[in-house]
Amino acid sequence: MRSIDYVKIRLREYIEDHEKYEFPEFLKIIRHANGITRPEIDRDLGINKMKMYFLESGQFSRLPSLDNIIRLAKYFNVPEELLIEKAEEYIYAKSKKKKSKYPRLQRAA
Repeated sequence: MRSIDYVKIRLREYIEDHEKYEFPEFLKIIRHANGITRPEIDRDLGINKMKMYFLESGQFSRLPSLDNIIRLAKYFNVPEELLIEKAEEYIYAKSKKKKSKYPRLQRAA
């Protein structure tokens, strides 16, 4: 387990540089900075380790529940607003990139 001072310093650095990271990567970074595994999150918060895997890999199509985001923020000792904002930005950006399977048919002129 890492010292509390080391964790606080690393978290402060990641929070200051949060613009560099999208939500999934940021979530994974703060989990690693705290020296916490997915099974520990499952045990401590009741958030399934597979759900954490999907959140950290960006394999989700809708915003995680607000309750889960707030619990994770408190658990990792990061501002709740920051984690919520990063999740919202990620979902919005992801929806903009998504292309329809059925492109609109062009009308004949």
